[in-house]
Amino acid sequence: MDPAKPAEPIGGSFRSLFPGFYQLSTVEQAEILQSGLVVLDTNVLLDLYRYTKEARGELLGLLELFGDRLWIPYQVALEFHQNRMPVIGERMREPEGYIARLAKTHEGAVSCVGEFGRRFGVDSEDVERLLATLGQAYSSIDAHFRTIQSEYDLRLPEATSGDPVLDVLERLFDGHIGLRPSADSIAAAVQEAARRAKSRIPPGYKDFDGGKDGERASGDYLLWKEILDEAKKRKLPVILVTNDVKEDWITRHQGFTIGPRSELKEEMSDVAGVKFHIMNSRTLLRQGRDFLQVHVSDSTLLEAEESERQYKSRLAEAEMRASDARKMAEQAQMEAAVRRREAEDAISRHAAASAQLESLRLRQKGILRLVGRGSETGGVAEDELRLTREIGQIEQMIEALRAEIAVSQTRADAARMASREAEQAEARTQEDYYSAKAILEQRRSG
Repeated sequence: MDPAKPAEPIGGSFRSLFPGFYQLSTVEQAEILQSGLVVLDTNVLLDLYRYTKEARGELLGLLELFGDRLWIPYQVALEFHQNRMPVIGERMREPEGYIARLAKTHEGAVSCVGEFGRRFGVDSEDVERLLATLGQAYSSIDAHFRTIQSEYDLRLPEATSGDPVLDVLERLFDGHIGLRPSADSIAAAVQEAARRAKSRIPPGYKDFDGGKDGERASGDYLLWKEILDEAKKRKLPVILVTNDVKEDWITRHQGFTIGPRSELKEEMSDVAGVKFHIMNSRTLLRQGRDFLQVHVSDSTLLEAEESERQYKSRLAEAEMRASDARKMAEQAQMEAAVRRREAEDAISRHAAASAQLESLRLRQKGILRLVGRGSETGGVAEDELRLTREIGQIEQMIEALRAEIAVSQTRADAARMASREAEQAEARTQEDYYSAKAILEQRRSG
């Protein structure tokens, strides 16, 4: 063996055998931004309505640079149109929450100043001056909040006919949206999504965990399937820009985001032969500034970071609400089942008592006939006395059964009413649960 000649490799390397476990370097990410396919998720598009006009303009300016490499799946475009108006309405109402919080803190501050003055004997005129200063400060802040609120350039009535964000997006994505899948391909994809969910294969299995089924639970996989097909067709590496942080997209460890799930990167490599990466809006803006020399201000980066934080907060709140609603629905189902069993038992006891009463009445009639025949034929007095006593006993048993039937009827009626009420409560909690799930789905989309 020639010592100067390097030895032939006898096996693979870590990176060649396990590429999914290695994150792209900053240089590799820059290369994809400069030459790869840039795919936007629904929440990134909807965030354009949450940004200020300046930040929105900077993000749209960056997206313009990608040209033909900018693309969205049909599923993203569908979810965008389904959630656009609710997000605009939410954005319009958002300042009201801050204004209400400001008023509440003002009340607390006024109370604090008054209490301080009384506790430490502050002169009443000094307290009045402090309260006046406080009132002026809060009035100024309130006015500033309302000015900013009035400057938001979208309103629900106008958004139906004159939406500047939609106008730009229509131009940017003209010819850059995946075609609508056929009904057969959707049905096959939904079936595949369910199969993958059972095996915990990302993405999308988390949506099946939430109680959804069918196409409603398959949205993430439908999106992923479109991305795989487009990457395979174009032979371009892919960056998916999303603010989604679910575990079936992102690998996290002890609160630290590592990157896309290794399974996603490996599947992209197997199917399309290209690299795959995920980044959020803030990272896209920062790398756009660093690698593409696009103007992105620090205030826009801060806005994107705050939007990301609020997205996580809204998602966590919606998940908690859906979880609570689901627990209440399960409890209501159990309560309704108990009440139904109680009603069935009460009705069964009532029916048994009624049957026994009917049997006793038939027996009584038979004995009365025997007594009647004995009287007619001059029967033995002892037999007549015995039969008469037996009739008296039967009459007592009949009265007792009548009382039992009345009680069982009352209990059956009460149990039926309780059952109906429990079923109505179950229906209401189920509605609350589905409402909470709908909000959760909207939060995950936007």
